[in-house]
This record gives sequence, structure tokens and C-alpha cells, in this order.
Amino acid sequence: MLSHYSECILCFLRAHSAAATEKQIKIIMLKIGPAGNTNEYDGWSWNEKDKDGVAQIFISHGDRIHSLQFQFVENGTLVLSDKHGQDGSPPYAPKFSVVSLNYPSELITHISGYSGARNWQGGVTSIIFTTNKAVYGPFGCSAGNDIAFDYEIGRHNKICGFHGNAENYLNSFGIYMKPMTTLSNVNNLTGKEHGTDIGPNYPLELITHISGYSGVRNAERGVTSIIFTTNKAAYGPFGCSAGNDIKFDYEIGRHNKICGFYGTAGNYLNSFGVYMKPMTTLNTTDRKG
Repeated sequence: MLSHYSECILCFLRAHSAAATEKQIKIIMLKIGPAGNTNEYDGWSWNEKDKDGVAQIFISHGDRIHSLQFQFVENGTLVLSDKHGQDGSPPYAPKFSVVSLNYPSELITHISGYSGARNWQGGVTSIIFTTNKAVYGPFGCSAGNDIAFDYEIGRHNKICGFHGNAENYLNSFGIYMKPMTTLSNVNNLTGKEHGTDIGPNYPLELITHISGYSGVRNAERGVTSIIFTTNKAAYGPFGCSAGNDIKFDYEIGRHNKICGFYGTAGNYLNSFGVYMKPMTTLNTTDRKG
């Protein structure tokens, strides 16, 4: 299974493939994460997927995230999920918060937080939900040794569920995401974006440059970071390069066209390359950015 970093990169690549036309793109549901304590023997796994939308999120929190519960939209009705984790008792979980979204105009675009150990048990310690209209959180309490997680959904894709592991606490947390289903979605979506949106305005916005680094992590070589540059903006860097990594640099230019990608992948994105079509006529005009 690909890491959530690789899945996000592959999602970006699919949206820019030459195979993408004005026809409806096949709906793909991506499973991203989870972050936190992924030991399958600590607690039980849970999955809430293939939902139409998120109306509310109920959070029990204190020194960490104790539980999450969701109210989803399914076929035009509101459905309450199971509670994932336990409420706890003071002084450990003295707070209960509700995130109420103005569905369908308000959608989650970004989820971030931290995971770490409390009382020798790992789990999600804090979480922030960001929409196209507001920021909710942080809920819980992070500490110096906690590890950050960051799920960038963007304006063009859609949260369709969550997953993770829980027992007395919320041990781990991840998301299910559906990429945009038609290219017209890119131009129809509006609203303030919090964070980095990596959905280009096709066909006006085209990739002109891809760069990044490759190196070894956990005895396995792969792509460690990547930047996508278009005629309008730069997206990234995604991932994290280190001192011994090797840089790659693909300059496509304004007159040529990306028509596909290739590479190898296992647990990570091991290698990455591009297919490019040169300009077809001498009177090619400059793209305006």
C-alpha cells in the first residue's frame, strides 16, 4: 500500500494526465493515512466511507483526542456514526466540542494535527479542521515530541469518509477522499482557501516545470520531495529532502506539453518521470500567466 504522501502525489498526477478530457473522470476513492498509533493490536479499526458529505463532527478532548463521532449526509438524510474512542472523565477529557458545517456550501479542505504518547499509549493528541470558510480547532493538546500530520484536500476534491483505530482513545486517524469528477469542477468551485490548493485551472493552467529530490529512507530509495510549477503558480515542495539527496529537474517549457507520467512504486514512490510532446507548429504563441 502506498504511503499517504505517495497517494497525494499520484492523485495530483492523475488530474493532469493527457487522458483527462472534458468527459467525466472515473471516480476514485483514495484512502489516506492513518496518522498516529497504527498498531493493530491496540484497539479496533473503524471505517466510515463512501459518504455524500459531512454535516457535523463531535469531539471529546483534553490532554489528547479521546473520541470522534460524525454526522454524515447520505442520500439526502442525516446519519449519525458510531463513536470512535471513549469520552473519558475529568481531568483527562473535560471538553466536548462540536464542529457544525454549513453543508453543502461549506466543505472540509484541510485536516492537520499531531500524534504522540500519553500515559505510554500512542494516539492522536490534537486536530484542526479547516474548511473553505473557517478554521475549527485546535482540539486536544500537542506536546514537544509529538509528530505532525497534514491532509490537504483542496477545493477540487471531496472528503467522503474517515478511518482509523480506537479504544479508550483515538489511536489513529485518516481520511477517504474522492478526486474531482469532471474538469468543469475546477472552474465552478469558489470560496476562500486555507492552505495550498494543488488543483490547476485546466486548460488555462499547464505544467511547465517539475523538480525535486530522490534519496534513501529506511534502506529504500525513492522520491523524497517534488515541486510542480505551472504557467501561473508553483505547488510544493511536497515531502522532505535531506543533505545527501539527488536533485532532478524536468523543464517542460511553455511551448511543449505534458502528456503523461511513469515510474515505479511500492511502499513509496520509488521513481518518477514524464512524457512530453514537443510543439507541433512554429507559430506557437506564448502562454500568458
